[in-house]
Amino acid sequence: MERLAAAVVDSSVILKWFRPDEPFAQAAEEIRKAYMEERLELVVPDLALYEIANVMRFRASEEIAHRAVESLFDLRIPIHRVDQPLLRQAVKDSFRCGITVYDAVFLAVKESLHLQLVTADRRFRRSIHRLPGVFLLSELRV
Repeated sequence: MERLAAAVVDSSVILKWFRPDEPFAQAAEEIRKAYMEERLELVVPDLALYEIANVMRFRASEEIAHRAVESLFDLRIPIHRVDQPLLRQAVKDSFRCGITVYDAVFLAVKESLHLQLVTADRRFRRSIHRLPGVFLLSELRV
């Protein structure tokens, strides 16, 4: 199992913090706990906030969706702003890897900050399996 020091986590990992019944939710919770205990540095692109809010809008009540979004801000995870160069890189990566621009944003943040990337999305991981520093949630320990 890989060990993390600093990483970009994608929305598929963050969503498990609010959906403890999902597979590998405990592993996602360990990442959150390690961050809170300052054993792990995390970064998310601003896109993650929109993705989380949108998924919670369709999978939870309005009250739970509000609490999930508020808790993301309460964690004070550094939010990396998507700017023109980053989006340009994400579009390039989306074509190169055959992935959505949404997924490619997480990859572009990983590359620009020289961090690792953690996802629970197996399809995304398979699409970028040749890139170093990209891990499935199930492959990690913190």
